Amino acid sequence: MPSIIPTWRVAARHGRSNWRLLTVLAIGILVASVLLASAPIYSRAMADLGLTFTIRDELEGRAGATVELARMPIGSADGAARREAIANRINERIGWFRAEQYEYNQVPRLRLARSGQPMANNAPSINLQSQANYGDHVNVVEGRLPNASSPGQPIEIAMSGRIATVAQLKVVDTCEREIPLGDAPPPPPPCDSKVIARWSAPAVLVGIVEPKDLNDTFWAATISIFFEPLPPIALPNEGPILGTFVHPDTITKGYAATWPAYYTTLRYNFFADPEALSRRNFERATADITGLKSEVESQGGFLYGPLESTLINFGKASSYQQTPLTILLIEIAAVALFYTALVAATVVERQSDEITLLRSRGASTWQIASIYLLEGLYLSVPIIIVAPFIAAAATAMLGYTPLFHDVSDGDLLPVVVPPVSFAMAALGAAL
Repeated sequence: MPSIIPTWRVAARHGRSNWRLLTVLAIGILVASVLLASAPIYSRAMADLGLTFTIRDELEGRAGATVELARMPIGSADGAARREAIANRINERIGWFRAEQYEYNQVPRLRLARSGQPMANNAPSINLQSQANYGDHVNVVEGRLPNASSPGQPIEIAMSGRIATVAQLKVVDTCEREIPLGDAPPPPPPCDSKVIARWSAPAVLVGIVEPKDLNDTFWAATISIFFEPLPPIALPNEGPILGTFVHPDTITKGYAATWPAYYTTLRYNFFADPEALSRRNFERATADITGLKSEVESQGGFLYGPLESTLINFGKASSYQQTPLTILLIEIAAVALFYTALVAATVVERQSDEITLLRSRGASTWQIASIYLLEGLYLSVPIIIVAPFIAAAATAMLGYTPLFHDVSDGDLLPVVVPPVSFAMAALGAAL
């Protein structure tokens, strides 16, 4: 049997003498390999894009999930321990794909009465509520935002103009007067515009606020409890329910120091980061949400929101969507393979005279086949390496097309080159 070196030399000579046909053959192999390699790349990109689009657009700005714990002791050691435990579990379970999170606190409703006056029938109830960073999402129409109220001091509150109208309240006068000039009358006496709840929790209205954006995702679909008077519960002498804003420290520190065993409703509203979730990790996210739900329920709370069902439904649909896509790409690749086979047959036919000459000199069938095998390796090995990256680049550039503009914002599509794409490229070259 001739050594391998003459075989390489013969294969190289064949390649030089038939470079035009081999170039056409290489193009066919490249097309087939790129098409087959693009099947896993494109299907994964579409799955990731579909998940991103679902979370970003179909949830319509709603919180991905809400953890709620009612009757949380506001200032006791047990309440503090439960609050810390829940916060830690949320960070461990949700932190890796969480975009934003807002803490909400609400103490039980208090009936509203004016200082020195008896409680009226159908008196409105006040919801003392705090939501972290709410000041960045409201416009101050009059007055200012509440400061933290220490124990023994009146609770500073803010409310919407509509709620203030229902409550018949105005922003407290600061009593800062200009120095009278000439014969101007003296300033009026100091004012006292406090509003006191029945059981000695004085409050003072310091600001009128309105939302900057009614569709702001910050409010997590609960904007009405802050800015609209709610209808009364069907109880005797029950008036409308009015939402107010207080500084978060007013509840967790000042209010808690005065009534440590009093209860509060604690909520954590969190939003998922669409870019952090993909087909590779959505199952982990689903498992983490399910696990967190069980842990919260063990603490007497509950978790609700659309994100869990969205991820579950996505998992069910993605497997069905990938199968027809892969079949379509394979069918297109089959056309390229047919074209490649025709060109390969033409190359062999052009070499028939030389094959006859080699056979007449004693070359075996394997020795002749090895020449064409080496020619195939010359062409296929570089193509197998570059085909997945060409497929990834072509897939990413689809983001610039009008078809994908709504979901990609006119940017490149996010793509990943999985190891299986190299196997698919090798399959295309081998066939």
